[in-house]
Amino acid sequence: MSNEHHSPASMNTANQEPRLIDSRFALRHLLTKTALADIYWANDLHNATETSPEKNVLILLVTPALVHQQGFDDAWQQTLSRPPPPSTAYPHIIAYGENSGEYWLALNNIDGELLSERIKALDERGLPPDGALDMLENISHVLSGIQAGPFGYLEPGAIQQTPTGYIILNAPLVKVQQQLTTSSRAATNKLALHSGYISPSVAVGDTPVTEDDTFSSAALLYALLAGAAPYGERSTLTSVTQEYRPAPLKKLSKSSWEVLSSALAFQRKPRAENPDKLLTALRKANKRNILFPVTVAAALGVMAFAMY
Repeated sequence: MSNEHHSPASMNTANQEPRLIDSRFALRHLLTKTALADIYWANDLHNATETSPEKNVLILLVTPALVHQQGFDDAWQQTLSRPPPPSTAYPHIIAYGENSGEYWLALNNIDGELLSERIKALDERGLPPDGALDMLENISHVLSGIQAGPFGYLEPGAIQQTPTGYIILNAPLVKVQQQLTTSSRAATNKLALHSGYISPSVAVGDTPVTEDDTFSSAALLYALLAGAAPYGERSTLTSVTQEYRPAPLKKLSKSSWEVLSSALAFQRKPRAENPDKLLTALRKANKRNILFPVTVAAALGVMAFAMY
């Protein structure tokens, strides 16, 4: 089952104390489950007083599938001890730690909403193609500022849309995973990540390539256009097993759908080489779809004038 379609869940009732992380962060609500972490809205109790309310933060509890990989702790420590990339799309880490085998990140919570919630609010109406392409292009641009090369783990539940842009919440965990997969221990680690947006190859632990980012970008674009993930509640791995294919989108021309459908192929070979080439192909196909009716109308007008 895909982890992108979970309603926010309260962590405590009126008669229960909230769960504390590091005796400092009180978990309030589960916002969403993603392939790499469960994301919670929480309060930072540090220096809180009656007149100074607790600060709102985001807590990422790392999924056990990542933690159980050989060499994870070393990769965690090495990655998070380094300076973060100089990008506004990279989340500000307030604190991080481990308790009884559970790894967590505390992130600054800037005013905004998860893109997964925005997609749910769209319903089946979705966004118009031009608007969806513009949004995907902006997200692709901020990813390039976080790191060079493939990302591999793009999911709407891990993207926070703010008034000034986007924050990629799982970027620190992606860097940890990249550190791990480039180590000598990578060959011993196998995964089975549950996501409707991560390519099957990455979901089983393969090192991401740019074609995998094409897949994730295409899945995200489909969701923006349709208001739902291309594989519904299924993960990509389940979809492979069931040989499930996304339903064509009526708002796309035949040529546009062919481009998007190729990008959603389970194998890497049919996909565009990278998200930029996917966007270029889709804009070209979409433009051709717009120009064709205009050309026909003009031709009919000339014919009518000639007959007159």
